[in-house]
Amino acid sequence: MALLSMHSAAFLLFLLAVASVVNLIVKYRCGVRLVRDSPGYRGLGRELGGKISHFFFPLQVNAGVQMLSMWHQKHESYTRFGWEVICNITWQNPIPHFYIADANIISQICLSRTSFPKPTEMYRSLDIYGPNIVSAEGSTWARHRKISSPAFSETMIQLVWEQTYRVVYDMIDSDWSLQGDKVILPRTEVPMKELTLLILMGAAFGRIEDWSPEATHPQGHTMSFRNSLQIILKYFIIYRILPKWIWGPAQTQMTTQVGGVGGRGWLGKVVQETGTAYEELERYLREMVHERQLAGDVDAKRDKRDVFTSLIAATSTEDESAHLTMDEIFGDMFVFLLAGHETTAHTLTFALGLLALELDEQERLYQHIQTVLGDRELLFDDYKNLDRVMAVFQETMRLFPPVVGIPKTNVEDVHVMTNSALSEEDMTDPALEEKRQKQRSLFIPKGSTIFLFLGGLHYNPRYWKDPYTFSPDRFLKPDWPRDAYYPFSAGPRSCLGRKFAEIEAVVVITLIIRRYKVSVDANKFVDIPGESKRDRRYRLLPSTPKVSLTPEGVPLVLTKR
Repeated sequence: MALLSMHSAAFLLFLLAVASVVNLIVKYRCGVRLVRDSPGYRGLGRELGGKISHFFFPLQVNAGVQMLSMWHQKHESYTRFGWEVICNITWQNPIPHFYIADANIISQICLSRTSFPKPTEMYRSLDIYGPNIVSAEGSTWARHRKISSPAFSETMIQLVWEQTYRVVYDMIDSDWSLQGDKVILPRTEVPMKELTLLILMGAAFGRIEDWSPEATHPQGHTMSFRNSLQIILKYFIIYRILPKWIWGPAQTQMTTQVGGVGGRGWLGKVVQETGTAYEELERYLREMVHERQLAGDVDAKRDKRDVFTSLIAATSTEDESAHLTMDEIFGDMFVFLLAGHETTAHTLTFALGLLALELDEQERLYQHIQTVLGDRELLFDDYKNLDRVMAVFQETMRLFPPVVGIPKTNVEDVHVMTNSALSEEDMTDPALEEKRQKQRSLFIPKGSTIFLFLGGLHYNPRYWKDPYTFSPDRFLKPDWPRDAYYPFSAGPRSCLGRKFAEIEAVVVITLIIRRYKVSVDANKFVDIPGESKRDRRYRLLPSTPKVSLTPEGVPLVLTKR
């Protein structure tokens, strides 16, 4: 009887697997009929990293595989199919996925929020502490945006400048100076993450901490505020992947051994540590709210320019249209932390790596900084004059955009006119002028997944001359193609923290390049004879789209000037 039951269970599982595969194939055939003759990949999608085994992965995983492959191909996929919009449909992920590298279409989508809303279901995992500005849509999003925007005022930007200046010098004095005239950075992203975390703590949360980590935690807590942030940011991907029942209260994790996770092994330790970190951070935030509400306007000594204090002040009004609940404040602060930490840290890592590879550009940058500053210290008013530093940051974000594909969807069927896609060589060939002017209409069925694909747009030779070349000078020209540059998105849903990131990056790059010459660590990154500049760059700066575009270890040496 037991053997019969085992066979019945196995047969049932087999039937379920067959039904699942048949369902995907039926959906695939329907999707192909819907998109008609749109250019793009079809079938198993081997060119996109597709495998038979991906039948058994969630659609989000298959979408991630596609995005990784598309990022590695940059604009080459568009050249292959001949148009600036391509549509991928695979058996594993039969929903039409449109990847757009046409600047005109992207501009239309960004300005038509009601017709092309954000697919909020992709962002539900961010609702850890409460609804937030990223996962919200419609009137809820408008309320979050209206209340959050004043928090990123000019006075807060000056606080960002001050905190960045303080933390960079603290890092140099407390850590790098101890290494002498040469600072070895085996993984440059590690100190950059610590740097941006401390800046965020000061400018966003109003908690000032030194570079040296806290030795203890306050009474009533099991870990420090800083440590809780570090753990949450480190294991956020795992938090998103694992089922929600694992992340219960700490007591639940300790007393239940559900699924064998409990407190056993590496995963068990991560679950307990991360679950505790999320609880601790919420406890800290509630204490900070209580402290600020008690202080009110009496505490004249408190610096009230940080983002958290500004959002709390917004809760004092009785006007519901200008009011955030505590959970919404916590939700917004969490996404500001997530968005502002790794994105800037990774961009700074890519920037230093690019400058280490392009020593002529680094020398031009150093001479520019010296011309602006001379022998004096950096001041807030210098920001507008450090245009080459800003250009280095902008060019880095063009080559390595923090988010390579900005997701959208469409609430109704639409037709778009797209340009032909040509290679760098074809764009300059006079004989191909007619081909360059060619356009066609493409049909995007309602409910499609649409990606404003910056890997294609930022490397599109229609807008960028020599798109694979690291050339900050292009951003110093008044007519650079602003409509083909979207590292902070655009339109109503553009990034609130853009100025925050730009100020932070300008200060960090200026202070580091002024004091140090940056080079590649020859002991860990060996030269390969005959290797092209492009191949050398992507060998030093391999990148993977995760929460943000992530460098995979960048070994550098900083030599004191």
